[in-house]
Amino acid sequence: MSQIPSRESLFAKTVLFAGGERLRRSASLSLRTTGYHLMAAGTGAEALQRAHEFLGPIHMLLATIEMPDMTGIELAQRLNQERPDTKILLLSTLDSGMLLLSHGWHFLPAPFESEMLRARVRDILGEPRPSTKEHSPPENAGNGQEKLTNREIQVLKLIASGNGTKQVAAHLGIAFKTSVGHRSSLMKKLGIHDSVALVHYAIRAGLVDP
Repeated sequence: MSQIPSRESLFAKTVLFAGGERLRRSASLSLRTTGYHLMAAGTGAEALQRAHEFLGPIHMLLATIEMPDMTGIELAQRLNQERPDTKILLLSTLDSGMLLLSHGWHFLPAPFESEMLRARVRDILGEPRPSTKEHSPPENAGNGQEKLTNREIQVLKLIASGNGTKQVAAHLGIAFKTSVGHRSSLMKKLGIHDSVALVHYAIRAGLVDP
């Protein structure tokens, strides 16, 4: 039976989430408190059924790569056949590094914080950034790149792509403490004090795609 959009979904962008229970609970809390209408499914088949029954627009599919019945990539391909305008953000629950995607899809590898997830969803959907000072990049955010060393730019790109400090160290073949040092140095040079603002800076500076 088709599902008529609720009053909630008429006034908020709809995100269809498909993945395991633990991450589903985390994403639900994170995105609903941000104002999105979230539809959750535990498997790819359930997600396709929810999408088929829902009559309103689905603005984003948020799916884990690892699911019991199909991969998140397969789910995205099947959903896009019926809903080509749906944005795709794939997640990994494993420490899986980077994944290159076509079709304009996006990928966020584990581990990632809820703030990082919210920032990626907002940027992909073209939502306005938070106006609070602690989450906003400084006014000259696009002008500080020349202060950074080549290594710090590499670290910044990896962080903005969703990598934790441990993953950055593994990608670059450097010690964890060295990775921490580079992160602290570049944030100090840019006058940025949290990960969300760092992602916004990297996007604004053209270092990563939104």
